[in-house]
Amino acid sequence: MIITLLVLMIVNFLEALYLAMKYWGLKKSDATDSEYKQMVNKVAPFMYVTLSISVIVLIILWIFE
Repeated sequence: MIITLLVLMIVNFLEALYLAMKYWGLKKSDATDSEYKQMVNKVAPFMYVTLSISVIVLIILWIFE
């Protein structure tokens, strides 16, 4: 279970790092608000899916523990 938690944490960390890098790139290029919204709309579905998968895996592990 510890290994699974570590994998989930690493995946979520990589998502946050990717989002931070995109944000930094937009901020560096003085992007408009619409470009920030476009970035969030592009990344949000993937983040919702990985969050849902993480919660489902944690519930399954908790049930079978």
